[in-house]
Amino acid sequence: PLFEGTLFNAVDFRFMPDVGQNNPQIQEAYLELKSIPFAKLRVGKFKEPLGLEALRSDRELTFPERSLASDLIPLRYMGAQLGGSILSKTITYAAGYFNGSNDGSNGNFQWLRDNELVARLFAHPFATTGVKAVEQFGIGMGGSEGDQHGSISGLKTVGLSTFFKYSSGALANGQHNRISPQAYYYFGPVGVLSEYVISSQDVLNKSTTRRFRNEAWQVAGSVVLTGEKNGYDGVRPQNAFEPTKGFSHLGAVELAVRYSHLEVDRNAFPLFANPSTAAQQAEERAIGVT
Repeated sequence: PLFEGTLFNAVDFRFMPDVGQNNPQIQEAYLELKSIPFAKLRVGKFKEPLGLEALRSDRELTFPERSLASDLIPLRYMGAQLGGSILSKTITYAAGYFNGSNDGSNGNFQWLRDNELVARLFAHPFATTGVKAVEQFGIGMGGSEGDQHGSISGLKTVGLSTFFKYSSGALANGQHNRISPQAYYYFGPVGVLSEYVISSQDVLNKSTTRRFRNEAWQVAGSVVLTGEKNGYDGVRPQNAFEPTKGFSHLGAVELAVRYSHLEVDRNAFPLFANPSTAAQQAEERAIGVT
């Protein structure tokens, strides 16, 4: 369930609990001061402004699960950020400080020793040209610089099975930085989304510290077979799902394909990860009809 709204026409709020997997928790809870449209202040627990796919609402995703590229992106942590859009909304930005740094993980409401600065810039360079074929082209870059100590989350397949984890004695011990170039293009019923993520961090095992660089990328494309407009914020059916009214009232139908790939730094083996139980890479191929 998702509860969101506006208080006094000045403060937006969102509260999103999660009762799945017999593990009740609060995924998101934040307030956003919107008095200055081009510089909105958000405080609470929410998604860090970094990954292109990770920032899409769960309700708007093309597939039920996110790609392998999102394994290297931090999800929801406590923090504060300033964001907005400028130049007729052709450029959006967000920058913030967060209490957490683990890849592919959500934080909780406990204050952690970890912390990081995150920033993202995304542009629609042709949004105001009036040329519909390129209006929905977007390109951007996200990055983070943090400090992480303690346990490191494992990496999971799209089916949520752990395929890589560091040895039991390995701990995060210092800098954890990321960079993610990203882009999408939508025109009519067609859409393509792509991103690349590099996550590098210092890892300690016993008395040895090394810096590892893990990389992942994805390309996803879809077409709305019933002709509706495709977009980053999802598809809105022209007609409701009412089969009794005929074939034209079956809602919207979207066909999608995706490929994603994640590769772990080879230097992590065998001192920091066991090659017999931890995979060096994972690939995903997906096709879906929504």
